[in-house]
Amino acid sequence: MTIHRLCIPFAICISFVLGEVAFAQQPGVRGDAVSAFDQFKASLEAPPSTRGEAPVVDRMEQQRERTEKVQSWLQSNAWRELPLKDQMWLFDNLRGPDMVDKREFSARWTGTLRVPANGSYTFSQYRMPGSEGVMRLWVDGAIVLDTFPKENQVVEFAQNGEEIEDISRFQSPPIPLTAGKAVEFRLDYAQTPRQDLPGTMRLPGFPVAVLQWESDVLEQQVIPETAFSVPGNSAFRGRTGLQGEYFSDSNFAKRVVLRRDGAIDFFWDVGAVATENREIQEEIVAANVARLSNPGFFASLNENEAEVFVKQQLPSLLRSMTATQRVAVMLALSEQPDLLKHISFAQMAAALRWLSLNANNDAAISLLAQWSELTPSPRTIPGFFPGRVIGGYLSVNIEPYFRLSRLFTQGNAKENIEALAEYLVKSDGSCNLTVMYVLCCACRMTGNGGYLMSLIEKPVHDESLPGDIRTTWFLAEAFAAESLFGHDFQPGRGIPHLREALDVAESPETRFWAFQELTARLMTSERLDEAKSLIDSIRGQFAGVDERTSIDTWLKRGEEVAAHYKKTREARPAPDRQAFISEIARRAEMAKQRGDRRAAERYQQVVTDFNKEKERKEAERAKSKEQTP
Repeated sequence: MTIHRLCIPFAICISFVLGEVAFAQQPGVRGDAVSAFDQFKASLEAPPSTRGEAPVVDRMEQQRERTEKVQSWLQSNAWRELPLKDQMWLFDNLRGPDMVDKREFSARWTGTLRVPANGSYTFSQYRMPGSEGVMRLWVDGAIVLDTFPKENQVVEFAQNGEEIEDISRFQSPPIPLTAGKAVEFRLDYAQTPRQDLPGTMRLPGFPVAVLQWESDVLEQQVIPETAFSVPGNSAFRGRTGLQGEYFSDSNFAKRVVLRRDGAIDFFWDVGAVATENREIQEEIVAANVARLSNPGFFASLNENEAEVFVKQQLPSLLRSMTATQRVAVMLALSEQPDLLKHISFAQMAAALRWLSLNANNDAAISLLAQWSELTPSPRTIPGFFPGRVIGGYLSVNIEPYFRLSRLFTQGNAKENIEALAEYLVKSDGSCNLTVMYVLCCACRMTGNGGYLMSLIEKPVHDESLPGDIRTTWFLAEAFAAESLFGHDFQPGRGIPHLREALDVAESPETRFWAFQELTARLMTSERLDEAKSLIDSIRGQFAGVDERTSIDTWLKRGEEVAAHYKKTREARPAPDRQAFISEIARRAEMAKQRGDRRAAERYQQVVTDFNKEKERKEAERAKSKEQTP
């Protein structure tokens, strides 16, 4: 596997605006640019009264006025000589108001298309989870792709045959085209409000307009800007790219923005859809994409600058990049471990989406694996359970890994899971728990839990491994036990494995880690007294100030969780579980009597699972009492 493979050469990402971008300028010229910028910034940020202007009441008008001033300054000053942080300030202040609501809008791109070689070309569009975006494509006057007809839809299924997410690929039949011959091109895209059925819940979606092609001589890739020409009657005639029209409704009736666009390569998860200063933004973006491709730029950043760049400046820059540019930047970052380690879970999840959209699953898996080696291993925090509430156990400890696992629940799920599993063992023989958590979430969704358990069975029972190494595998087994099986996550299922992890840990650091994991699971499982007893018996082994502070934090959090559980019980009496299971058993018998074998088996399985879980909890409580000092 290689992390460098891209369907589109990196140079295409920046060639549409800039040729060579020179960054080594004369010091005097650079100093003049910075001085001019500082003066302009100070004047723009001064209160209106100090500038002799009346305050602007309308926020939209205020933003538009500010944008016009920045645009004017850019046109007459050497902004490319500015440091990145100053360019980003200009970029952020150039961003005008979005002229459409991304929940409902439409867009139309027109021009001509030329293919680079004779052949039959297939056009495709991906629709992301929760999105209602639809597309119609005309090539040479004929509709060749229409997302409405079901026969054009190829649904990506998970390994167990269930559609995990509504990620769909819409594909045209092969279209024969002649090299160099201009044919008419038109693409209509409409985003309509989501219409969920009552009682259903889907992942939140966002609009995506990415048009790809492939042929006998071309791999699947985004159609580059150089393949398009603006219509001859357009205000942008004579240029590459397409004329883009944006409408504030989904019926192409209320046009609000007319501009020139390059490739149809838009991933509107963040940032605006239709702004009036897109081309200037593209120029700033392209200049910085070029800068990011220069290894010398990253080498010039110290640790603090690197962290600020990744956490504050990069997200803003990514908002206006095309999907392909985002992929290029993330792959460039992969060459810089000192920067990659600052990438957040949300940024990595987004990067995986961008890479998979560009049919770059190998690069996505490799990037995830490399990042997992640089990020701290998971540390569990006690939280409310069940329920996906803010501050709850699932939202804090599980949801980040579920977001990373989505790549492995679609298409060739088993193949991707097996590819990621190659990174499960670190060079020292320990378990890569970040990879393990992602695999657990993916295998839970795709029914591959048995496969994953087979991978961790051997190292867990290998007594020849050093205690600290083996501890990581017990931690992995604990998470697998609570996440892979059953109708929902069960934090208590992993407690026996965590006790074993604590027993075999050798170094103080690893023992403290296992101690934290066990304590968090006990508190989450409404076993605060057991957690306190464990803390009282072990805390004397850890004399460090940071360790003692952490233990005090756990106790405080445990009390908060226990108070939440108590308040919940008082507000809503606990259900009579035995009465519930008796009702399920009655329904199973009725289904059996009427000959509905499938329903009877389904109800009976609920009863069986309930009884097994009840027996397991009783045995676990008895064992805990025996083991508690």
